[in-house]
Amino acid sequence: MAKGDKSREVERYFKCWINQESAISCHPLDKERFYAFVKVLFLNTRSRKKYNGEWLGNKIRADLSDKVLKKDLDDFIAKHLKEFEILRDYNKARGRLPHNTISLPLPIKTKRRNVK
Repeated sequence: MAKGDKSREVERYFKCWINQESAISCHPLDKERFYAFVKVLFLNTRSRKKYNGEWLGNKIRADLSDKVLKKDLDDFIAKHLKEFEILRDYNKARGRLPHNTISLPLPIKTKRRNVK
């Protein structure tokens, strides 16, 4: 998949989530659409610096500023930025186990003795 195709796919998932009339009301299906967008974003991009909370907040604001009241928009952005940061941090840690700060001792293998 070419670089342009990846960014188009990210944009397609973003539009699928944000263009729903129920997106601002936080319908459960919209939460699933948001998670799908974030997953595609993380799977198709290597540059995590470009796609950060500031980028997402600006993108949401650009798409919804004329459709939603400012206070509602600020609450919506804050809620989704918090979720985005949690998912981003989880994505960073995924696949990096065992982690060197969590060193657990290996269980000691002992031979069982037949006790009579």
